[in-house]
Amino acid sequence: MLQTLLGHADIATTQIYTHVDAARLVALVNARHPLAGRTQGG
Repeated sequence: MLQTLLGHADIATTQIYTHVDAARLVALVNARHPLAGRTQGG
């Protein structure tokens, strides 16, 4: 379990570190991906 691996006594602490904001993740991928901004067929 990740909680044990990280040494957290409380699951709430683990949740803080593992929380991912889906909208932020999508924005980062769209901004950083090597193919971002390329048009199809080009």
